[in-house]
Amino acid sequence: MFTSDGSAKSLLVDEKMSVGQVTRILAEKNHVTLDPKWALVELVPDLYMERVYEDHEQLVENCLLWKVDSKNTLWFIERPEKFDLFIRPEIYLLGNTSSERNDSMEEHCRQELVEEYFSVSGVGAPQVEGYAWLKAENKKSWKKFYFVLRTSGLYYSPKGRKTSKDLLCLCTFDVNQVYYGVGWKRKFKAPTDFCFGIKHPQIQAKNPKYIRYLCVDTQKELHQWVTGIRIAKNGQHLHENYRGLVEEITHADLDILVGKRGSVNSGVCLGNTAVRAESCATNLNLHTTTSPVQTPGSEN
Repeated sequence: MFTSDGSAKSLLVDEKMSVGQVTRILAEKNHVTLDPKWALVELVPDLYMERVYEDHEQLVENCLLWKVDSKNTLWFIERPEKFDLFIRPEIYLLGNTSSERNDSMEEHCRQELVEEYFSVSGVGAPQVEGYAWLKAENKKSWKKFYFVLRTSGLYYSPKGRKTSKDLLCLCTFDVNQVYYGVGWKRKFKAPTDFCFGIKHPQIQAKNPKYIRYLCVDTQKELHQWVTGIRIAKNGQHLHENYRGLVEEITHADLDILVGKRGSVNSGVCLGNTAVRAESCATNLNLHTTTSPVQTPGSEN
């Protein structure tokens, strides 16, 4: 397991451990404060791809898909885009036609938008559509098509026109995952630096027939497409992952706060009477049991 400074750490992982559990252990091992930005990232050098793992996935299950002589590596690094969906939901959950999509929202409006979107049992894909470049099979040529994201898959218009009458399915998400492209402009002659690919995680070698290579014009569009596909595939799991992490961070912050107050109160008690000591113990207990749990605000 590598970290941002290039150092490596060994970690014994049980086959039942989730990515979220391993991320929390690594945060403690590396002496960093647990934060939504920390992520486990799989780097696939043979395909010039990388993927941010979701917290509910089983880490060992993913690693077992690698070849015996795989060059793949795992990285524990900060990736703000992992949970940016819940920090700035207006960018990802409002449709292309919404006038509010590019406006900054107040915090309470953001929370309402997230809760409303993920309140339904069958969370579908957000409205994401627009022009993107698609790499031709067995060639380094790219062609621009109009794409539409749906819960069932990624669709495009083969004639390149903005119409839904003749859409074809490029790929589905039931077994496939979405990856960020790394260095495709140099390696595959991609028109831009903002690339992503869709493939089955078991495909570890170059296979043009079963890997879809795409790129868009801006980084913002890149994150909108990748996040939209993640929502289409994982749905409610993403919201549960974020809520679980925030609750854990909040409890940890409260424990630290209570510990500090207890330490201060203990110092005062040592210099006073037994009656005063009883008062300090009561205060400490009150802080432990009545402190409200609040969700902290996060900045990307």
